[in-house]
Amino acid sequence: MKSDEDFVVVYGVNHAVTRKAHYFNAVLHARPMLNGVCTVFDSMMSGSADRYLGEDMQGSDEFYVYKMAREEMDEHTAIIPYSTGNEQGKYYGVDNENTVFVLFRIYLDETGVGASYYELVNDRVIVFHKK
Repeated sequence: MKSDEDFVVVYGVNHAVTRKAHYFNAVLHARPMLNGVCTVFDSMMSGSADRYLGEDMQGSDEFYVYKMAREEMDEHTAIIPYSTGNEQGKYYGVDNENTVFVLFRIYLDETGVGASYYELVNDRVIVFHKK
């Protein structure tokens, strides 16, 4: 995160809806402690991609688009907390100028083992910085 105006967009296939996973999430982690500070769960993603899809795809919930930002941008925004002054402790947030990265976790398909990587569409991340 370089500034308060930076935000992250995670998007892809909701693997829980497509039955390639029982559960999945995207977690924003911060360096130097590698702490997860902002999480989006598959149960939060319903309808999040509708505004970006054509009318024939809206409401399917097979796709998601979710933002991670300092302030709420819309109903599909997860808030990134600060480390400094955080009531839970300094490792529950990330300050500006700290490096961040996103990890995606996909847990178990209906066979009871992880889905084959060849059966999944990789999730994506876009980072927006204000100039």
